[in-house]
Amino acid sequence: MADIKTKFGSLVTMSSTACIMLTAGSAIGWESSAVDNSGNLYQDALIQFSISFGASAPAGDKALYIYAYGAMSSTFSSPITGSQGLVTAGNALTGTNIRPLYVMTLGTASQTLISPPISVNTTFGGVLPPKWGIFILNDAGSTLLTAAAVAIKWKGVYYTAV
Repeated sequence: MADIKTKFGSLVTMSSTACIMLTAGSAIGWESSAVDNSGNLYQDALIQFSISFGASAPAGDKALYIYAYGAMSSTFSSPITGSQGLVTAGNALTGTNIRPLYVMTLGTASQTLISPPISVNTTFGGVLPPKWGIFILNDAGSTLLTAAAVAIKWKGVYYTAV
C-alpha cells in the first residue's frame, strides 16, 4: 500500500509593483494578478508576506489587512479584475468574493513585518479555487517603502503516493 506524502511546488514571487502606492488610511486597496490553478491543481497554496513600512508612526488601526479572492473562471466580482492594480477598497469589500486571510499589525515606525506561511485554501472552506489572488488594504498609518520592501511569495501544495 502506498503512503500519501505532502509535496510542494516551486517558490513563486508575486509581482507587487503597484502595492507600494498604498497610502496609509486610504480608501484604495491593491489586488494581485490572479493565480491560475486550473493546470497545476494544487490542493492549497502557502503564502508569506514580508512588508517594510516607512518612518511614520503607526496610526489608525495600525494594521495591514490581507484578503484572498477567488473565482471559478476568469470572471471576478467587480471591482476585482484578476489583474494587478489599485482598487477602491469600499467597493472591493462590499458584495464581492474576497475573504479575510491575515492581519499584519504594525507596532513601531520603520518596521519590517514577516508573516508566517498562511494557508489560502482555508479561506475558501478547504478547497483552493481554480483562480485566486490577494487583496491588501493599508490602515497602518504608514506608507509602504519601495517595491523592494514588499515581497509576496507562495508555494503550491499537493499530495503524492510513494
